[in-house]
Amino acid sequence: MLFYRINPESIFPRRLFVAYSFLFMFLLVLLYGVCISQTTDLYRDFECDVGISSDALKIARGEVGIKEKGQNRGEVEKYQKLVGNPIGSPYCYSGIYWCFEQSSVKLKKKNPLLRTGLASAGRLYLEKYAVTSKKIGQIGLIFWQYPRKSTGHVEFYFKRLSGGWVQCVGFNTGGNNPREGGGVKITRRNIQHPLARMIVKRCISFV
Repeated sequence: MLFYRINPESIFPRRLFVAYSFLFMFLLVLLYGVCISQTTDLYRDFECDVGISSDALKIARGEVGIKEKGQNRGEVEKYQKLVGNPIGSPYCYSGIYWCFEQSSVKLKKKNPLLRTGLASAGRLYLEKYAVTSKKIGQIGLIFWQYPRKSTGHVEFYFKRLSGGWVQCVGFNTGGNNPREGGGVKITRRNIQHPLARMIVKRCISFV
């Protein structure tokens, strides 16, 4: 019986092994850099009157428990009417705008939010005046968006928990669809994970 000694380099040459090792390490570093840049780019600080943002949060929490009657109808119509949206429209952003408007009128100060019913438009407006931050602030807005679409969702966060979790006041949420829900609720979201099929687009803190 004949035995042959197989040279490992004849199967996988050393130079090729080294080349693939360097390529693998390069891809790991590149992936790490992308993840870091996405995390860093996630947070923004928006300079806002602390009195208005704090008071708007109190007003928002006072709205918790409001339920729709039909599809986006009932008491929630006041949010839609204020921004000029048709009755029956989604109101996740307009509900938050309504809270800030009540606070602005009461405190006789300008509403810092854009008057719109579209969450992505409200986000783009805030981003124009916000600065990049390394972490999420005490209170603010979390924006989600469907990939390659302008539609999404927003909630007013007010409490940071561990592991990326935050507690929020969510308008137009609840039920099986987080952005088309039954009313105004206290929610628990994770900024490190998608919401349904929506990705976290931005966390904008009020400072």
